[in-house]
Amino acid sequence: LQFLYLIEQRDRPPLLSPRMAASGKKKKKYTPSLDRITSYEHVYEPAEDSFVMMDALEEDVEHLRGVRADVVVECGVGSGILSAFFDWLARGGNDHGLTHTPAVIGVDLNIKACEAANGTYEENGVINAETVNSDLFTAFRGTRPFIDVAIFNPPYLPSTMEEAAEGGFTAAWAGGPRGRVITDRFLETVLPLLTPGTGTIYLLLIHQNDPAEVYEVMEARGCDVEVVLERRYPGEHAFILRIVKKLLASPVE
Repeated sequence: LQFLYLIEQRDRPPLLSPRMAASGKKKKKYTPSLDRITSYEHVYEPAEDSFVMMDALEEDVEHLRGVRADVVVECGVGSGILSAFFDWLARGGNDHGLTHTPAVIGVDLNIKACEAANGTYEENGVINAETVNSDLFTAFRGTRPFIDVAIFNPPYLPSTMEEAAEGGFTAAWAGGPRGRVITDRFLETVLPLLTPGTGTIYLLLIHQNDPAEVYEVMEARGCDVEVVLERRYPGEHAFILRIVKKLLASPVE
């Protein structure tokens, strides 16, 4: 039913979310401190999409308790806000608390982003954390499955292939045709590294990325897929997909 719903959303224009439209403002929620970051010239500044992902993680805490994550990886770590938020949740933020606090790894092609994320981790007391300067998961090629939770707010805006390959700050937003080039590469490389049976991806997509197709492809690969949060806000219609690797899931082609 969710797949059919995503198909229906393909041509619907984005609009204000019901919560924003009703109240005119968002309910105040916990946000990790980013005081160590003095400039966003070379690092993606958290925006509405970042807050959508944080809301999804908080709302899906029951699933996360069942995962019992030892290792959480934020791909395209940027400021490090999402993985710092996950650490806060794991340590009992809002009385949620997971079964234990996992190790956090932030991965980014942009070395400036890795430096910014390290500062965010220190600022927010994320003790068991490190960053890896890597193009997606190339640094982990050949490694046995070790990722329990992967979080990705990808560069999802449609762009030219030249922009998607440019690197630097452009890599934080340019997603290539349909905004899917980096996302598709991510899914291809992360699946072999996910813990079989419980390994979970939280992936942000917008309606231009054709989330229905991603849903269908990952289900065909033997994964459980669910839309855990949907939100419309000015200019975008976002979906957070939870993708769980089954024991016999096959690599993305």
